[in-house]
Amino acid sequence: MIRRLLPLLAAVSLLGCAGKGGGKIEIPLLDPPGSKAPIFTQLTPGKHEASIMAIGGDRDLARGQNGSRHTMGYINNNDIETYLNGIRNRFVAVSGVTDVPGKVKLTADLTHGAKASADGNIFIPITWLLDTETEDALAAVIAHELSHVLLKHQSTDIVGSIQKKLQSGHEMLLGLKMDVRKTTQLGKKDNKALLAAQVSVALVDNLIMPSWNRRQETEADLLAVDLMIRAGYTPDGMDDMLQTMKTSEDKQQKSRADIESQLKQLALQNPELAVKKAISTLVEDLSNTHPETEKRREAITDYRDKHYAEAPIPDYSSSAMKKLKAMHSVGPLLNNYRHTLKARNRLDEGNAQQAYSEALLGVKAPTAKDAIPNWILWKTADATGKRGRHQDALKNVLNNSEPIKAVYEEIIAFEEQAGHHQIALNYVIKAQKVFGDDPEWTPHKIRLLSKLGRKDEVKLETAKCILDTPEQKHKCREAAKS
Repeated sequence: MIRRLLPLLAAVSLLGCAGKGGGKIEIPLLDPPGSKAPIFTQLTPGKHEASIMAIGGDRDLARGQNGSRHTMGYINNNDIETYLNGIRNRFVAVSGVTDVPGKVKLTADLTHGAKASADGNIFIPITWLLDTETEDALAAVIAHELSHVLLKHQSTDIVGSIQKKLQSGHEMLLGLKMDVRKTTQLGKKDNKALLAAQVSVALVDNLIMPSWNRRQETEADLLAVDLMIRAGYTPDGMDDMLQTMKTSEDKQQKSRADIESQLKQLALQNPELAVKKAISTLVEDLSNTHPETEKRREAITDYRDKHYAEAPIPDYSSSAMKKLKAMHSVGPLLNNYRHTLKARNRLDEGNAQQAYSEALLGVKAPTAKDAIPNWILWKTADATGKRGRHQDALKNVLNNSEPIKAVYEEIIAFEEQAGHHQIALNYVIKAQKVFGDDPEWTPHKIRLLSKLGRKDEVKLETAKCILDTPEQKHKCREAAKS
């Protein structure tokens, strides 16, 4: 089995894995970005040429709304969207490129994982409005994502990239598990221990963004510097943006270590559930789609020294953002989401009671019906034994006009782990209806039917899966063995 793993590990290394630790191999691609001329010179003036990955603006927005595990739904606020798109349009105007499609949408994500789509849409988590005090830092985020669009980076659809990695990782782990089962020299306990180690190593160390994607991220950083200087923003906003990301990453380090430890323990008892939990965790964590933050800051500093050493640096601009946050339509909304974010953080730290208190403050008007504040409230209520008091919160989440896949997946996993297989199956069936019979739910259904002992239905659903959605056949077959 070890011999079988060597080619895989070698291939991963050659892709240029770059984790937080040392010992990784990285292959340089051509000259470093911006080493000879500003990235801005790569833009072709004139009408924007659509990316080959574009699927259509409205369809792309709909997919961003509920078609991805990562997206937590939009926060529809006209004043905020007008403000964000004003910044975007300012950059487009100085880019020399016309007819650039797309718009900026505010999402309810409680991470800092902003992203851009091939259709030009930019998705900014509300955390950036909560954590920045100057327009320059927020503008840096928008400039970076717009740069992906202007440079037509094919990897700009980060969600699709992650899904491909996870699919490959899932199949790899299944292969590892089969190897463990076929090993006759090991006892049952040893098999589980070996699989626990393999789950941890394979998911934490090997599913890392390759060099070509890191190069694109660097190019987007450097073009963002070009755009900010041309648009009259201080490029120091880029450093502020990265400092915010670094602070967020530092806060997550303990959480990531705890998750890895939990995965190892869970894999000893339930390998399938460990794999599913690991995949869910990786989808939420976008930090691996960017180069290491300190290296990004160094690259930007070198770039500015090379191309803008004599350029005048304007002062920070904060008046427009202060005015926005003082609006009656914006201030209370941001305040409530700030409580929701605090609740999530307290819950991650294990302080369930403080988390519950903060979550209650997050579901007041105007966010009383918003999905994410209600979801965090329901989770903190469950953690404090108050689940029965807040069934309305769960209803607000599941009946929301903007359904969220990640919520359904989490609650299905929650009920399944608790042994409530029929309840979990009911949520799968509801999810199939809500998301238009998305085939992603079929393996969940098969797995739960199997655990309920409904063998005839398992055979029928598995056969249907293999026939109708062959790309899901491996997952469906594995689910049938649960």
